[in-house]
Amino acid sequence: MVMELAKVVSYVPEKKHYLYQFNYRPSFSKAPQWMSALHGIEMLFLFDVRQQMFTDKGNGPPNAEDILVSQQIMERWTNFAKTGNPTSTVPNGGATWNQYRSTTPHYLQINSASQEKVLSPNEIINYYRQILDTLQGPSSTPIVPIVG
Repeated sequence: MVMELAKVVSYVPEKKHYLYQFNYRPSFSKAPQWMSALHGIEMLFLFDVRQQMFTDKGNGPPNAEDILVSQQIMERWTNFAKTGNPTSTVPNGGATWNQYRSTTPHYLQINSASQEKVLSPNEIINYYRQILDTLQGPSSTPIVPIVG
C-alpha cells in the first residue's frame, strides 16, 4: 500500500494525500487477543459504531472508548470532505494528521489515542519482510534498504 501511495504522490504532487493505519482493537472483538484491528473494521467506526445495524450483528453495544474512536474517525473524514484537512478535535484523537509527501511520509496511527508518525525506509522494508516471512518463512538472505 505504501509503495502505491508513493507512486500516486509522484504522479500528482499538487493533490493532498493522507495515509492512516487503523490499529484500534474494538471492545467487542472476537479475534485472538494478539490481533489489533481486523481488515476493514474501521468502516463500523466511520458509519458510527453505535448504529443498531452494527450492534445487532453480534458485536453488542460499544464501550466509551469505541465511541470515542468512532467520533474521531467520523470527524476526520467529514473534515477532509469539507475542508481538505482531516485533523480532529475529538479528545485523545486530536493528533495532527499532516499530508503524506515523498519527502515527509507522514501517516496517522489511529487508536484510542491516535498519533502522527513518519515512515522510515526501514519500516517499509520490515513491513514487506513480515509479509514475506509469513508467506514463505524467514529469509536467509538479508534485505538491505536502498535509499536514494
